[in-house]
Amino acid sequence: MKIIQPSDTIIRYHNHPKALLSYAGELGLDVAELRQLSGLGEELETNFSARITYNQYKSLIQTCIKQLDKPALGLYFGQRLMFSGHGSVGLGSLACNTVGEALHIIQTYKKLISPITVIDVIRHPSTAHLTCDPAIEGGEIQHFFAEVLFSTLYHCFLYATEQKTMDCTFEFDFDKPEYAEEYYALLGNNVQFNSHRTQITCSPELFDIPLSFSNPAIIHEVTQRSSGLLDELNNQEGLLTHISKYISQHPNGYPNIDELANHFNTSKSTLKRRLKELNVTYTQLLQDARRNLACDFLEIGELTIEDITQRLQFSEAAAFRRAFKQWTGLSPSSYRENYLS
Repeated sequence: MKIIQPSDTIIRYHNHPKALLSYAGELGLDVAELRQLSGLGEELETNFSARITYNQYKSLIQTCIKQLDKPALGLYFGQRLMFSGHGSVGLGSLACNTVGEALHIIQTYKKLISPITVIDVIRHPSTAHLTCDPAIEGGEIQHFFAEVLFSTLYHCFLYATEQKTMDCTFEFDFDKPEYAEEYYALLGNNVQFNSHRTQITCSPELFDIPLSFSNPAIIHEVTQRSSGLLDELNNQEGLLTHISKYISQHPNGYPNIDELANHFNTSKSTLKRRLKELNVTYTQLLQDARRNLACDFLEIGELTIEDITQRLQFSEAAAFRRAFKQWTGLSPSSYRENYLS
């Protein structure tokens, strides 16, 4: 197991970073100056296997947003990226038979493009989600990454299915920004803020919609090439991803921070300091894990409120109901009714 650090070279320069530099240049910024401010040498241009650090990419993003005075940059950049901005993973997803198959390709091989966020596809009988969780760092920078991902998926969906709309809801776990109108302009009116999780919610039938450019030969070539590269990265993940996985492996007894520190062979104070640097606390990560499990249990619809209370280790059903309403603004019963109706 290797925990990815923000100073590790993990992001392929000729995918998102290069595309962002090109886009910023088209919008009037000095590309050479952007490279210098972000610590990106000119030698990267001729090294097509070059990777840069998360810190360098973050610096580039923040510099672009500031100099362009464009807080919604992530939405427009996602629209610009489309399939070509994601290398062979983008080409492979475009060549799939259905939306569901394309999402499987993206979920499986996304790490090759960037391990900054982790996506998961959750499919229940009456509803489905594509979730987006931070892998390396929390905080406001995650707004940009979520905007890029959802805007890219939305515009790729319209292009690949030749449909005019995408019947889904885009949910973001942060406050409604001042530039919310740009969300509606680029993603449609079905956008929600202050959600319990950053995710796309839709009917499972959306995954069965056919794509217009299916090509099995391309899919085979992409998966063959990408699988070997993925093997090299499978044991490398961000600290937040490792912690989330560790929590999920202990559903019958959530570990406290002392146990977690021992698992990572570090001290409690060092772990707390490290999480603070990443703009999260262990309490927040634990709460997120319990909340997400609660939503999954309610959407599946097979467990009673009392069963869920026990599985999530609340002292009583009333305590679970109070916590769930704080998380989502709804009672567990109302939440279940919304998703099963």
